[in-house]
Amino acid sequence: MTANIEVICLTSSAILHELGLMLAAPSPDFRYSHYMVFCSLLSLLLLARPWLAKAK
Repeated sequence: MTANIEVICLTSSAILHELGLMLAAPSPDFRYSHYMVFCSLLSLLLLARPWLAKAK
């Protein structure tokens, strides 16, 4: 259950950060989206943690 709360907080943080950037600096540059990409990958790993533990 806590992993889901962590994922929700992390994902919403990344989305809100990206929305703020769209308003402040509307640019197609990828360099502004590194935080969102990192948070997305970390969220996927947090969601996959139970399945990875079962595989061992």
